[in-house]
Amino acid sequence: MKHRFQRTMDNHCSQDSNSVLLQPNITIHPAVVPVVIMLLLLVTGGCASKQVPSPKSRTYDSAKIVSATKVGRTSKVNRSSKGSRVVSTARSLLGIPYRWGGRSPETGFDCSGFIWYVYNRNGINLPRSTSGLLTVGRPVGKSSIRAGDILLYKVSKKGKSLHAAIATGSGTFVHSPSSGKTVCEVSMSGPYWRGRLIEARRVF
Repeated sequence: MKHRFQRTMDNHCSQDSNSVLLQPNITIHPAVVPVVIMLLLLVTGGCASKQVPSPKSRTYDSAKIVSATKVGRTSKVNRSSKGSRVVSTARSLLGIPYRWGGRSPETGFDCSGFIWYVYNRNGINLPRSTSGLLTVGRPVGKSSIRAGDILLYKVSKKGKSLHAAIATGSGTFVHSPSSGKTVCEVSMSGPYWRGRLIEARRVF
């Protein structure tokens, strides 16, 4: 009995030497092992290569952001540039003689004709009279006057009650004063003009 059991065990072991045990009662022939290993590698490798898609990130156009944050600043710069151009045109006419009813460098200027011409050269059409200038644009406080604003003064010369000038933004204004004089730039704080300002108006 003992010898029979030993032979049975020997036979079983000899069979195991030609095969690989993977699970109880399941064996695979050695020739198949490389194929199985390759399949396992492919399966595990495929799983490892899969990536979880990341959430789509939102991209922002920095140029648009910068542009949006500067809208207010840009509009102020544009208005300031217009005022500077108006002042530049006015100063280019220094020395042109005064003439009642005149509105060109060839004929000379009266005060409102001078303002009409300067603004017209900058694409802005204004009334031809000083009383008309009181109605254009919007009023501006004296402390807020800047380049290109229209200044209206109270005067009393030969029935003339209003006088108009163009502010330079630096405490002076350019105007065509009166007969016998020429277009000039004077201080707003001068003794004659200091207390005569009625209103300042801004048209852009």
